[in-house]
Amino acid sequence: MICTTEGGSNFVAENVKKAYGIEHRVSSVVNPHANCRAELAVKTVKRMLRDNVGVSGKLDQSKVSRALMQLRNTIDRDTRLLPAVAIMGCQLRDFLPIPKQNLMGDMWTQVLGAREEALAKRALNTHGKWSEHTKSLHPQRVGDHVLIQNQTDNHPMR
Repeated sequence: MICTTEGGSNFVAENVKKAYGIEHRVSSVVNPHANCRAELAVKTVKRMLRDNVGVSGKLDQSKVSRALMQLRNTIDRDTRLLPAVAIMGCQLRDFLPIPKQNLMGDMWTQVLGAREEALAKRALNTHGKWSEHTKSLHPQRVGDHVLIQNQTDNHPMR
């Protein structure tokens, strides 16, 4: 196994590298392209944290836990393995259901397809009815007055 780092002191323990057969490759500190996998991991975690902040500004810990679980169960582009499988040898139970196609036989797949077609036709007809008496809105400009919903009170949708 090859470990590429910026040469930090926590990665240079010779006895650990020899015990686990790790080859240490030092990359350039000032060049983010040389350390692209670490930069990608940092970007992913930053995005995950930014997307799971509540309206009060606090981190929603349950959403972050779910996001981390899903990240561990997402196939890695390079190794074609789940990180959980590579580290622990098994896939973790996450919050996403298994696709229906993996659980159903051919007959149920055909029924599902026919149902989707019928619902698509109904949705198209309904869209026509709902948009019958609507008007196009003008694009907004800087300085236009707008209404804003209160999303921090007991009734966030008012």
